[in-house]
Amino acid sequence: MRALEPSRPGIAVDEAAIRDWRPVQLLGRHYSGGHLTALAADELFFTARGIYFGTTIGWAGIGPDFWLVYRRLEMDYLAEAFVGEPLRTGVRTIGRSCRSLRVQQVLQSVADAPRTIAVARLIVVAFDVGRRAAVGLPDGLWRAIEAYEGPIVTAS
Repeated sequence: MRALEPSRPGIAVDEAAIRDWRPVQLLGRHYSGGHLTALAADELFFTARGIYFGTTIGWAGIGPDFWLVYRRLEMDYLAEAFVGEPLRTGVRTIGRSCRSLRVQQVLQSVADAPRTIAVARLIVVAFDVGRRAAVGLPDGLWRAIEAYEGPIVTAS
């Protein structure tokens, strides 16, 4: 396990455990004063999550009235990224309860050795749009996540 310890204690990233790394395509609007904006980092994380759940995991067994909604979102910006730096995002599910998933995301510069720019930690809740209520995670979704990620420790 290669844990990256940024300048802020307590934020470690298990880079080797992230299987879903994707290069980032940046536009001029992502930069202000030559560096990547916080809003752009959030947008990159949002897009990467959509690809992860929609393509990599495949939304297995989920109907149109099912959403994953934020319960909690934390982002730590650890370093600057500048125009022209090649970046990548990584996403992985790191845990679950009966109604929610814990997700970790990383944004890195890969100009030389990987350098962590930002880390996000989320809790997303299974939500039935028709009933307007939180519901249990569909078994098919959890099976698809574990088929991709491997066994994941669950919370009670």
